Amino acid sequence: MLRLIGSCNGFIGLMTNLYDINTSVYIRNPLLGEYFKLKLPQLEKSDCGVVYRFCFSEASGKYKLVRSVTRRFGGHHEVSELVVYTLGVDEKWRNLGQVTYPVQEIACNRPKYEWL
Repeated sequence: MLRLIGSCNGFIGLMTNLYDINTSVYIRNPLLGEYFKLKLPQLEKSDCGVVYRFCFSEASGKYKLVRSVTRRFGGHHEVSELVVYTLGVDEKWRNLGQVTYPVQEIACNRPKYEWL
C-alpha cells in the first residue's frame, strides 16, 4: 500500500507503510513511467510520530524529502527533530534542528520552505 506524501513539477512522492521494516519512498514520473526508490532511516523506540513530505525548492532548484520525527522522553516530554534529504546531492540526511513541540504536519508551500 502506497501513500501520497507530495507532488510537484509532475513528480509524485509515494511512501510505503511507515511501520514496515523496509519502509521506502518512491519518487515517480508518471509521464515517463519511471521511478526511483529511497530507503528511509529506521525508527527508534522513542519515536512516537513521523511525518514525511516531498517538496521542491525554487531557490536551489532541488527536490527534497523532509522528515519530522517526534520523540517522547520520560513519558511526558516530546521533541520534534527536522531533517532533510536533498535528492541528487548526497546520500545523507541533514539535521535542521529541534523544535520543542510535536510536529503533526509539514506544509511545503513556497516561499516559506525555501531555506530547506
